[in-house]
Amino acid sequence: MVSRFFDRALERFVVKLRFLKTRPDEMDLDQGDVVLVSAKFNDGWFKGIRLRGYK
Repeated sequence: MVSRFFDRALERFVVKLRFLKTRPDEMDLDQGDVVLVSAKFNDGWFKGIRLRGYK
């Protein structure tokens, strides 16, 4: 499953501000974390993987 995730062209982002999850489908992000984004949704949310801890 992980290898299939990395087969796509992913955008890379560096987190500017800390984010604490408030829902089960979210993840905590710390300033400086690197996130690879696999999907962007019309409501402004993204789907991706945080490289620190692979969440």
